[in-house]
Amino acid sequence: MESRWLDQSSYKDDGSLAKPRARIAQTLAVPSEHLADREFLVGDSFTVADAHLAWALLLLRPAGVDIAQWPSLSAYLARMQARPAVRDAIATEMELRKTVAANPA
Repeated sequence: MESRWLDQSSYKDDGSLAKPRARIAQTLAVPSEHLADREFLVGDSFTVADAHLAWALLLLRPAGVDIAQWPSLSAYLARMQARPAVRDAIATEMELRKTVAANPA
């Protein structure tokens, strides 16, 4: 069972999401432009900032935000997901979210 936070069916688009989605688009323009000619977010090597941005980008999918409209972010996310450390961190986070969803307070 996928975590409720990552379950797209829990996001009901009643029109109230238009403003937040516009804000997300505005916000994503910054890293998109920054990554247009860079492989990593900071410097010339992978840092925790890269792992964090990759996770944040993944969280946008179930909220109905398609990062395909930002080709540099799509390519960046693909590069990050190809890294074993990032794949492991994502798998760990997903397991934690499943545990939390299965054991609500």
